[in-house]
Amino acid sequence: MSRKRLLLISFLILYTKLSFACPVCDKNQPAVTRGWTHGIGPSGMVDWVIISVMVAITIFILLVSVKALVNPKENDKHHIKNSILDKHEYQIK
Repeated sequence: MSRKRLLLISFLILYTKLSFACPVCDKNQPAVTRGWTHGIGPSGMVDWVIISVMVAITIFILLVSVKALVNPKENDKHHIKNSILDKHEYQIK
């Protein structure tokens, strides 16, 4: 079995076992998060504001990271990445 397939199967098993709330926690969750997480969940408006800010920051960082990976805008021949790529003869495909 390939390493990628083993990793994917392990992730799927862990995801199905750990990602959904147990019946006790499910009763304590608000309607929005019911069935997704363990614990009591957000209890007030301040909790929802904190969660919203956290989600917005995470999405922003994800988008900026993907943009930097897809289009790095670095064309200098003496950039450190080129010395590493040329030395080890890696090819980006």
